[in-house]
Amino acid sequence: MKALNHFFGLFLITVLIAMTSCAKQDLEINEHLAPTKKVASTTLDILPVIIGDIAYNSISDLFTAVDFTIEDEIIMMNANYPGGCIAVQFRLVADSKIENGAGNIPVYNCKLILDNNDKCTYITKETVSFDLSPLEHSGHSQVILKIADFGEVLYSY
Repeated sequence: MKALNHFFGLFLITVLIAMTSCAKQDLEINEHLAPTKKVASTTLDILPVIIGDIAYNSISDLFTAVDFTIEDEIIMMNANYPGGCIAVQFRLVADSKIENGAGNIPVYNCKLILDNNDKCTYITKETVSFDLSPLEHSGHSQVILKIADFGEVLYSY
């Protein structure tokens, strides 16, 4: 019985040490990523909008749409997702099929796609920026963007 108590005590200490080292490792990883995210947001890493059926029909990992703003030809989108330990990739994709809205304004169906291979489960908020200029049409000064999970917006250029 004494040997069993000794084994249980060692087992409990080992589990506590392992849990502490994992938490410390996650903290160090998050501290390491924090400056990178801060630098990326200050330099405003702007990605292009991808137009195409294959990209538009690809599957996204789960995220929650928060909001978006448009300044000049740049759309900045905020989303929450589970992660926080490694970098993930967001893509803004538009269907290549262009519809015509009221007043013959071109309408793009768009969606934000998250490629998330991060196994951490912290709720992380990220702002991503995309250049909308590939969606501009000559002969028009506006397009309508129907952005899944975010809403519809009239983009003037």
